[in-house]
Amino acid sequence: MAPYRPMYSEAYVWLYSQNGATTGVTATIHVDPRLDVVGGVTLGVNSLFDFRGHAPCYIARATYWLQSDKRTKLVGTYYTGPQPIATAKGHIGQWQTEVELQLVHDVTRRLTLVSETNLGWDTRDPKNNLHTSQWYGTYGMGIVRVHRLLDVNSRAEWFDDVDGSRVGTRANFGEITTGVNIMPARAINFRPEVRWDAAGSPVFGSTGSPKLQSHQWTFAFDMVLKF
Repeated sequence: MAPYRPMYSEAYVWLYSQNGATTGVTATIHVDPRLDVVGGVTLGVNSLFDFRGHAPCYIARATYWLQSDKRTKLVGTYYTGPQPIATAKGHIGQWQTEVELQLVHDVTRRLTLVSETNLGWDTRDPKNNLHTSQWYGTYGMGIVRVHRLLDVNSRAEWFDDVDGSRVGTRANFGEITTGVNIMPARAINFRPEVRWDAAGSPVFGSTGSPKLQSHQWTFAFDMVLKF
């Protein structure tokens, strides 16, 4: 959700390789002060008491802090089921699986670095001749707290939709984004940003446009009110 992410725009790995909303049950076990283990069962992607597929989806996650002061965090996630995440039109296969690894490190009080890599596969994809579709993605992000009223954020990413089952087009995608968080009050956050996207195929442009581009610039601005 917007109030809980540092940048306005989303990464490809979130938009096309992670779950946005679902109905389910999870449980967390605090193994020790450094390790949490989460397990759960869901009804599938974008579900509100709607059962997606022929079986539930299952999620397992472990969060481990490398130091007692919790400056460095490792998060590993395994998500599997008939439809745990969204697919491009016509690409719903028999069984999807996604594996994700995230590292968050507070270098100093003012600098946080984030690295996230995931990969996924979908068996018996009907638009891939019933073969297994695959996708991969990784990004790095830096958050600099210049002042209590100002953060500067940047992100660089690569995403490979090997069989077109995520975005809908077989291509490599990349983006570089930078922006600022301006916080004149605890409840107000202004977030202007500039983003450059590129792809191995011409995919960017207006719907129905006769000439698509292989890259695009995006300028965005939002304001978050927290209460």
